[in-house]
Amino acid sequence: MSDLKIESLGLRNKTMRKIEELKSKIESTCVGIPDEFLCPIARDIMTDPVIASDGYSYEREAIENWINTKKRTSPMTNMPLESTLITPNRTLKMAIDRWIDAQQVLQMTTHQK
Repeated sequence: MSDLKIESLGLRNKTMRKIEELKSKIESTCVGIPDEFLCPIARDIMTDPVIASDGYSYEREAIENWINTKKRTSPMTNMPLESTLITPNRTLKMAIDRWIDAQQVLQMTTHQK
């Protein structure tokens, strides 16, 4: 901190706290869950992503409940769904699994420091 030419100890401590606060914010932003991994209905990480006829991906259970309890409209566009057929989104599932694995490795290396 002497490089910053801050003489007052109180101001120096306040500056250090602010720097640590900003570091924490940056770190939490960097490891945030990618929005495309969240189900638009449940807002949770998808474990069984499927594609509906509107072209959007959803958690299987969430879209099945939506279709069975709501009008058969897209949760994203509110337009009628052309079909109630849902298809597994294996590519998205693999991407989510890889991201989760990477986060676990990152947490392990962070805790070892």
